Amino acid sequence: MPTGKLNGREFGLSQPFRGVMTPLRGTGGQSWLAVAVGRGIEIWDLDGGELVGRGELDTPVDALVAVPLGDRTLLALASRASESGVRLWDPASQELVTGLFNRHGPAFGNAEFNAATINSLIAVTGGDGAVRIATCANDGMIRVSRPVRDMLTPPEKPGLFGRLRRKPKAEKVRPEERRDSGGNFAMVRDRSGGIVGIWLASIDQANDERFVATVLYGQDLTHLMGRPTRIVPNTIDDSGGAFVLFD
Repeated sequence: MPTGKLNGREFGLSQPFRGVMTPLRGTGGQSWLAVAVGRGIEIWDLDGGELVGRGELDTPVDALVAVPLGDRTLLALASRASESGVRLWDPASQELVTGLFNRHGPAFGNAEFNAATINSLIAVTGGDGAVRIATCANDGMIRVSRPVRDMLTPPEKPGLFGRLRRKPKAEKVRPEERRDSGGNFAMVRDRSGGIVGIWLASIDQANDERFVATVLYGQDLTHLMGRPTRIVPNTIDDSGGAFVLFD
């Protein structure tokens, strides 16, 4: 494991440095440094001069920033592959905790170009006390996310048509899926927390592609739009509706 010494200002990175890094606080208040290297993130302890964590990603990181949330600190990682956007990464678990959000369009607004590069991102606290992620890219746009807490935790308040109780699993829904949101719709997740579908209050809604797209857009899940789907009627209880499952 590579090590370095803070006094000597030297850190032996395991892969080429991509030119972006940010300070952050460890779970015990340690002074850490997050560095983008290759297709991953390295976490260095500035006090001990040791590599304390590493995460492997599927694409290089163009920009990153620490996101303090009181009880923990996450990292916002900006990247560009088939599309550009931001994901949140937990240094403690060394895992991604959200999908892609703050998606930007093609570079310079030209559809013939590849995805824009996010040149800068920051964590901002609004007047409501909520932390959001703001990004700026060479598509000429600044985007501000919804509150980070909302992306990490299912909403507790009722949705459009009241609160939906958690229900047992249905035989017609794959056994690893579950529902854990409120209102007239609910997310369907696998055991790792990934979203694999949605529950809607009526079959008509489930068959209405525009309604499904509106729900996905409102939940910052536009990457699921256009995916092949299966409509499975809800036979769990008297709540009715249907599941829209993404293949």
